[in-house]
Amino acid sequence: MRVNSVLLAVLALIAGPAAQSAPASGTTQPPAVKVSPRTGTAKTHFVVSFSSSARTGSLGVVASHDVLVASGPAAGRGCLHTIDAQIPDSGAGAKVRVVLNPARIGGKWCTGTYRGQVEELQGPECPVGRACPAFVLFRGTIGRFSFQVKRPAPKPKHG
Repeated sequence: MRVNSVLLAVLALIAGPAAQSAPASGTTQPPAVKVSPRTGTAKTHFVVSFSSSARTGSLGVVASHDVLVASGPAAGRGCLHTIDAQIPDSGAGAKVRVVLNPARIGGKWCTGTYRGQVEELQGPECPVGRACPAFVLFRGTIGRFSFQVKRPAPKPKHG
């Protein structure tokens, strides 16, 4: 199934907040999605990792995909404000790692905090060249993450 990643990101952002559920009061759960490092600079490669909640890919007449969406500070000159990426398909429970390399995404990170989430989406599996219903189902939020981008420390002056 080929789905426009921008459409996936928009649908995930619209449906995400309404579909989120909080853990029961008094319980602690490890974060479902982790990011490393938590702080970096404009060129840092951040790694987002999580365990896939369900098998993704072609499931017969439907296809399920995980998508990563995030946004950061207002875009400055040549820096990235938003990220949206379809995550490679995996098996249920698989450890998934997504490297966010700003140069590969098309720029560098803006200074400030980025907040994002990993969403599970599902839609019809359609053969190329055949009519297909156009819909995407929001299956849920796997987890949320954030990372901080700071200006690099000034270089010491020699003299």
